[in-house]
Amino acid sequence: MHLRIAEHGSKLYLDLCDRSWRAVEINAEGWAIVNRPAAKFRRTRGSQPLPDPERGGSLEELRPFFNVDYHGWTLIRAFLVATLRPGLPCPILVLKGEQGSGKSTACRAIGLLIDPRISVLRGVPREVRDLIAAARNAWLVCFDNLSQLPEELADAACRLATGGGFGGRQLYSDHDQAVFDATRPLVFNAIADLGAGRPDFLDRALIIDFLDIKPELRRDERQFWREFKQAQPRILGSLLDAVVVGLSNLNAVTLAELPRMADFVIWVSACESALGLKKGEALAAYRANCSEARNLVFEASPVIDALREVAKAGFSGTSSQLLDLLNKLTGDGARRSQRWPKAPNALSNSLRRMAGNLRSAGIEIYFNRADHQGKRVLSVRSALLDS
Repeated sequence: MHLRIAEHGSKLYLDLCDRSWRAVEINAEGWAIVNRPAAKFRRTRGSQPLPDPERGGSLEELRPFFNVDYHGWTLIRAFLVATLRPGLPCPILVLKGEQGSGKSTACRAIGLLIDPRISVLRGVPREVRDLIAAARNAWLVCFDNLSQLPEELADAACRLATGGGFGGRQLYSDHDQAVFDATRPLVFNAIADLGAGRPDFLDRALIIDFLDIKPELRRDERQFWREFKQAQPRILGSLLDAVVVGLSNLNAVTLAELPRMADFVIWVSACESALGLKKGEALAAYRANCSEARNLVFEASPVIDALREVAKAGFSGTSSQLLDLLNKLTGDGARRSQRWPKAPNALSNSLRRMAGNLRSAGIEIYFNRADHQGKRVLSVRSALLDS
């Protein structure tokens, strides 16, 4: 049983959630509304119907509803077409910007376009169980006004984005385990840089900066949603057209070097001509996004400046010795930071999380097996010195 989106054989199905149980059938030849879809769907209490998609529309009709620059608009288009391909890893869409920049409205518009529900936006999940409950009941999960992301929730979001299982007791009174294994598109709306201290989270994120809305450009809520609902059937139809193009082009996509979230990039590259993008533009935008995420990681890390100095000279020793050296190279202010590693194992864990980002910045970290004294050794060096 599927929720909103399904893949059956070589075809995709989008549940319209109407009383007749109709769905849109999509393949490499085109799309059509069918009365008896081959895929079987389930609905949850909050599921709402989609309008019948219309042909002849353009995705550019959606552009005025998002207060972002061209780079942000490119990433939003990539995310939207990814939500219609089940089973593939999908980056977490992170909308950030100051209060009043239209982030919550954009979240609601994305939810209504792909997976409309009675309540599209959800509050901050207090624990992993809340996140899983949301994923059980919705295909597209949108969280509004997140000020921070606790470590266990960031880990759970990463597993949902790329696919992973969650287990726990069915009831407190028994020993049976309930397992939930799924991939879900996620949208997080925040003012601050969400997940700045979590490289693994940012590696799976599409970061969209929302611009300040000038007073003369503001629209009242009724006008905004009236215009959105008028355009929604054509916008949905244009997204389905992009999926058709993607299915027909998928086997012909070749990339010289695959980035993180490679399946997502390949899929969007197959669709990009129907998204109004030039060849290679989706990959370029994604790489620029990864570079921005890497910068956020470094900005949030109090050890990065001292680590660069250590890499220039080269280091080989235990994590305890490295922490002592970093303490000597760093001022009191940085060491008082909550993010400063207080113990060798905390430093080692932090470096493991940042290893990929550090490598991209020219800092190589090697974790070696125990030396002849039984101590684990790590090495830090500059990749520029090797070249």
